[in-house]
Amino acid sequence: MMKRLLVGLVVTGLALGLIWPSGFVAAEEKLSVPHYGVAEFSLEYPTGGLKDPFSMVKLRAVVTTPSGKQHNVGGFYAGPNKIQLRYMAAEVGDYSLAVSVSGPSGPRETSFAFTSRPSDLPGLLRRHPENSYRLMDEKTSQLVNLQGFNNTWDIDPNNPHGGQLGNYIEDGVWTPLETYFKTYARAGFNAFRWIPGNSKKFSIYTRDQYQLEKADELLRTAKEQGYHVILALFPANGYQGDAPTNPQQEKRLKQRIDEVVNRYVAYVDLWELTNESYSKSISDAWLRYTAEYLRSIDPYQRLILNSNPRPDDWTYLDARAPHFYDNYLDEKSKID
Repeated sequence: MMKRLLVGLVVTGLALGLIWPSGFVAAEEKLSVPHYGVAEFSLEYPTGGLKDPFSMVKLRAVVTTPSGKQHNVGGFYAGPNKIQLRYMAAEVGDYSLAVSVSGPSGPRETSFAFTSRPSDLPGLLRRHPENSYRLMDEKTSQLVNLQGFNNTWDIDPNNPHGGQLGNYIEDGVWTPLETYFKTYARAGFNAFRWIPGNSKKFSIYTRDQYQLEKADELLRTAKEQGYHVILALFPANGYQGDAPTNPQQEKRLKQRIDEVVNRYVAYVDLWELTNESYSKSISDAWLRYTAEYLRSIDPYQRLILNSNPRPDDWTYLDARAPHFYDNYLDEKSKID
């Protein structure tokens, strides 16, 4: 029996749904994405009746870049009978992808291609080769001074069932998400940090597709508006704190990281391991293990940070990201 795989290609408003025999996909016009933009591919695979399709259906892809590099990336369960893959185009030119899906309904394979065109989107952040205390844009090699903000997020309080994301710029004045980011961009902000634990109505630590899609919308909008996205993976107490020595916890930690990376890696510029953790809340061994595992699966090798510096964290982090609050400063050092 001939197996068929449905593939939808989605990027910046372009959507193509195609069915081809034997699992191979073709398009009359090659998909085009902006440099450092995100290409998204939707694949149909039977998931009805599965107890946990998030873990029971796996998508892996080998992406060959214009320069000939190969990246191994994963996909994610995106709803009934749908698996998705996201990829950020860090080079200009033609890409090819070889995709395989495995699960209870048997293996499926497909292949497709897209091209990346020049754009004004910023590149990933890297440490400057001549000054490790400075960041630069890898696309332009120019120094980058981050002006960022961090906030909690909720759905529109006046229309909670509509699911529109937004926030407050002035007291009591709710602003839709895109307008919110554009307003801060006009004021000179270029970095957005998100810790999912600060959000009341949606998260990335869930099996609830509605919440996951709201997180998609938040990070996608920030990316499209040209922000450098900093994603804090875990709260202060981490997750599965004995993972370095406990095989069961290690498995659960890896699964959690895999799911977050597969779904959101294309939107992220910097990883922050935890939000304001201390040695009493999570061990140095856990931070080191998590950093090393994250580095091993991130195809773009993003910089890895952590808040609240520790004596030896420089041995496994790329940079420190200490959090300073106004009440941490003495009166003489405050700025009016």
